Amino acid sequence: METTRAFLAVPTPKEPARAIQALVDRMKPRLPHARFVPADQWHLTLHFFAALSAGEVDEVREAARGATAAQAPFTLSLRGLGVFPDGRRPRVLWLGVEEGALECVRLHEGLAAALRSRGLPVEERRFHPHLTLARFREPFPGGIGDALRQEPGHEVARFPVDRVILFRSVLTSRGAEHTVLDEFGLGAATAGVRGPGEDHGGP
Repeated sequence: METTRAFLAVPTPKEPARAIQALVDRMKPRLPHARFVPADQWHLTLHFFAALSAGEVDEVREAARGATAAQAPFTLSLRGLGVFPDGRRPRVLWLGVEEGALECVRLHEGLAAALRSRGLPVEERRFHPHLTLARFREPFPGGIGDALRQEPGHEVARFPVDRVILFRSVLTSRGAEHTVLDEFGLGAATAGVRGPGEDHGGP
């Protein structure tokens, strides 16, 4: 049976993406062995699905539509760099969420409850709102702490969050390719797919 790899996420609008790109450009010389995420894939993942049937994709749509309608839009600010799982064996470089972190958690939890009520899979690990900037190849050369300390801790970007996107993710030899399946407005009773060429949040 054909399945769909997908995820629900908060997209990054064009203007904030420019500020994030400036940060990435500063970080690249400090972390030459890191594999930086392309700008058109910047987002804050809320829920990831490894393999959904066609029927489950429709169930995710209905769950997301109800959960997002119940939460009002909010403002999100990005500040602070960190790594998963820790500085001794970093695998992921992330940009953290300051203002709007609580709202992101509430949105994640609301979606999780709606997904579970429909028998859909939900990751059990603790949710930490963040934007992934890079992944590290093995073996990792030392110095991640020094590289992070060189970056001032000021706010990188701020933007309104008014929608959640359901993305399809296809793994290719060039990396993951993401396409929009649907979008859901926060506080809205209904939402639909945007037409080709409309702004889905990429830079």
